[in-house]
Amino acid sequence: NALVNENNRKQFISDGPMYDHIARLCMDYAHEIMIEEGNLQWVTIEQDEPKDNTEPGQKGSQSDQQPRSQLPPIRALVSSTHPVVIQSSTSSTKTTTTTTPQKSPRPTLIISTGKGKVRAGIFSRKHIQTTGLEPSTAISQVREAKKRGMDIILLDPNVRGERYGTVTIEKSLSKLLEHLFEAKHDDNEKTEERPMDSSPPSPSLYIQAHSAAGSYVVQHLMRHPDLYLSHAKAMVFTDSTHCIQWTKKQPELFAFLESSSCVYFRSSNKMRDDCWENHRVGEEIGSSSDQYWVHRYGKLRTCWAGTTEHSLSDWSARKAIWKHFDGNNDGDDNDEGS
Repeated sequence: NALVNENNRKQFISDGPMYDHIARLCMDYAHEIMIEEGNLQWVTIEQDEPKDNTEPGQKGSQSDQQPRSQLPPIRALVSSTHPVVIQSSTSSTKTTTTTTPQKSPRPTLIISTGKGKVRAGIFSRKHIQTTGLEPSTAISQVREAKKRGMDIILLDPNVRGERYGTVTIEKSLSKLLEHLFEAKHDDNEKTEERPMDSSPPSPSLYIQAHSAAGSYVVQHLMRHPDLYLSHAKAMVFTDSTHCIQWTKKQPELFAFLESSSCVYFRSSNKMRDDCWENHRVGEEIGSSSDQYWVHRYGKLRTCWAGTTEHSLSDWSARKAIWKHFDGNNDGDDNDEGS
């Protein structure tokens, strides 16, 4: 029996509907593995709604009588120990319990894939069929986060299509980090009506954004800079498409994106990069002389991802990514071993 790889894939899986169908089955299986190993579950952020068929910025031109297709619900894969899941479970059981002191806050790892047809925790539909589950998904990140006692959030920016990516990330993070927003609001109001232990402690946030997700996440940070500057311990960009110039009117956020808390892992380009075959994973790139790069990303520390495959940059740089996260944890390791 031959294994499917890049060279023989078309002999077994033809382009078109068959490719899409096999990719969907592979992604569904990967989700099952991540749910089991990471103790994750699907959380619905927003139910389905009528689809707006007009282009962004255009007024509706279709007849009101024309039926609209439905946008699928926005969901994310979230740890069963995450505050949003616990609160939802408590509300659904409708049991009355005495208030108990909160445990130490669990750090939270947030991962978002890039645009396209990939789903939550999936980096490549091609490689999930030809290379393997681990290189093409966030399974390895889920395992490492679990070892460290971290809560996990795998965002699904493409569930409603590429044009809705920014909005989907905004809605997802606003809902899943609702307890942080509420805590921030309470601090601003300085109210004493709520018992100190009635809301979950605020966790530290570790963010990994691949490709277009870098733009989605940075735009979300721009809307809520104070919240993330208070809780974000480390951020990793892999081949991100964001631009630091967007934040030039927000000096604190601008400084954060250039700080040691952030790092950019870049895949090599055979046509553009000299001696690309000698690039080592985690090797820092001297990009100060590249004016285009400095203008777009500022003084953000940039390292080689160790691959020429854009969609494999997260897998190739996984050890360097965790070295960065661990170096910024400030004692966040949770020894619960869950």
